[in-house]
Amino acid sequence: LYMGRDLLVRENGSLPPVQWRSFVPGMNRYQGEITNKAAQQQAFQTKVRTATDSPSAMATQDWSGLQAICETVLTAFH
Repeated sequence: LYMGRDLLVRENGSLPPVQWRSFVPGMNRYQGEITNKAAQQQAFQTKVRTATDSPSAMATQDWSGLQAICETVLTAFH
């Protein structure tokens, strides 16, 4: 997940479970969804607003997931 461990890790140090939802025939696999997804998305929106309003806050946030995605996309065809 790209949201960052700072949002995903719960108070007890665990990660929220993934609940298997639907079967994707083309992949022959089930698709999962993080539990309490709406709250996680809201927390991510707040994180983005905080970083936008105060770029120095990014130093205390985990953006490694998004950085990895961007680096992969930007270097995929080099």
